[in-house]
Amino acid sequence: MSGRIESKETITPIPGRITFVEAAIRFGNDTAQNRKGWWPAFWMLGNSSRETPGIKWPACGEIDIMETKNGESQAYGSVHCDKLSGGACSEPKGISSPILIPNQSWHIWRVEWDLTSADTEIQTITWYLDGKSVISLTSWDIPSTEAWKMLTQTPMFIILNVAVGGQLVSIHISSMVSILFLG
Repeated sequence: MSGRIESKETITPIPGRITFVEAAIRFGNDTAQNRKGWWPAFWMLGNSSRETPGIKWPACGEIDIMETKNGESQAYGSVHCDKLSGGACSEPKGISSPILIPNQSWHIWRVEWDLTSADTEIQTITWYLDGKSVISLTSWDIPSTEAWKMLTQTPMFIILNVAVGGQLVSIHISSMVSILFLG
């Protein structure tokens, strides 16, 4: 009983500009105990994964704007790239940082590519929660020029999903995730 929404359209960061994707998300009023077993996520995947023959994960690039599980009071912002078993993004874990969720109210989750400079050493991918920067990566954090290009210069599609069950502890289906896309 999982659900997933994918955009047909893609987003490609624009050289010389700041490009962003954001959504307002609320996790519902249920207790963390009653949210065991569900895994909401707002993320992007390289459009090359949809092509035939396509580029397989993680080489297609993935940016997790927000993912959390089991009603925890923290989410994660992550990137996945390059190849499995190590690579530039330390797969399969990826490069990930925790983000404290202050409460279960509406929050605006955003990822922003700052490509205002042609110098890739200055370019950034930054995660925001409610307008405050919480994570930032540069090409220095991803030791592969090709992997950085995949994350910053190729089309990606947006995914919003709530996975239920799987390898998570237990399942309670009484919570609601509300989403409002902005921008």
